[in-house]
Amino acid sequence: MRSTSRLKQTVLRGSAPLLALAILGIISVGQRAVSGTPAFAQGSPSLINVEFGPSEIWNPSSDAITALHQCVNTSFTCVQQVMQQDGASDDAIAFYRLTAWFLSDIQDTGTIQLATVFNPWRANENSQPALLGGIPPVLIPELAAASDNFESTVEHATAYAGLKAAYPNVTFWGPGPTLESIDTLPDGVQRFTFDYRLLDGCHACAIVGTARFAFDFAADGTNEGTRFLGIGPAPAVGT
Repeated sequence: MRSTSRLKQTVLRGSAPLLALAILGIISVGQRAVSGTPAFAQGSPSLINVEFGPSEIWNPSSDAITALHQCVNTSFTCVQQVMQQDGASDDAIAFYRLTAWFLSDIQDTGTIQLATVFNPWRANENSQPALLGGIPPVLIPELAAASDNFESTVEHATAYAGLKAAYPNVTFWGPGPTLESIDTLPDGVQRFTFDYRLLDGCHACAIVGTARFAFDFAADGTNEGTRFLGIGPAPAVGT
């Protein structure tokens, strides 16, 4: 299944607005007519569709990752050449150009598709979950945590005070949240619940709890924002 978003109707609400703006900027370039006449001068504007599916997946080889690290300022021309030499499809290259991430996995989870994206230039947490096919068309929970200030929301939760007393250095960690569940609510809303780690002071420190956030999407794919569901226990050792 391929998930389609109509960027023409994109509503910049909920999470990751900067990414949505970047996507709109890229798409606007593609609206020019072949003749060079602006699309709006030709009568009815064309619909812009962005589809997501397995054809956009690219899992780079170790040699490709080494080559990517030689791309100065992550130049698109350089990245494209590396991808082509490593067998990436045109769709995979288009996904990178649209999002600045590589798509490493996508699952058919309905209107909104759960995906994994990859950035080899990061020091850690290189892979992140992503939600594709809605409005906005690409939503990355890590970026949502930063733009919507999840940390502040968690710190004002009633249960946080007790956790802070037990672990004075407790830290909210936005990257790499774990998918807890995918649910369909009675009103047809598709909900993705993610658990964000609460760490004992540092990235490599023990997980002392989780912060549960739900990402809700209407039947037409519109992101209805996020909801804080509370603080949960640390995952069991080995899970």
